[in-house]
Amino acid sequence: MASLRRFAVLSHFVEIHIFDEWHPDSASRRPRPFQDEFQQLTPEVIYDLLDSADKMHNAAGLSNIVSARSLLERMSREQWTCRGSAHEGGREGRRQDPYLHFDVNFHRPPKACHVRCRELKTGGLLVFQVTDGPSVR
Repeated sequence: MASLRRFAVLSHFVEIHIFDEWHPDSASRRPRPFQDEFQQLTPEVIYDLLDSADKMHNAAGLSNIVSARSLLERMSREQWTCRGSAHEGGREGRRQDPYLHFDVNFHRPPKACHVRCRELKTGGLLVFQVTDGPSVR
């Protein structure tokens, strides 16, 4: 079952330049400083991160927390892409996110899921929170 989900998720991935053609007003078209300094996350790495995600924490009582499994299910049904790579901070004029994070983008609302990660002492990342809708920055 997991291999079927993995195949479905990976087959629905859309390269960012194609996604931008479909969505000319996409935030990914906005210039971002240091964009090329981060290694891009591949669809396979994103799948593996979400598949091995920790239980979703909701200490703040946010109403838009979704499970990593739910996000994977959505990614297996809809075309999606990812801008950039895991990074700290955010855009100017918004609250800076102190955690490593990346966004998974979709065509239909909610158009983005904000994925927060922790760096592991042994190397790698662990997803600990996914929020549906606008990024928390």
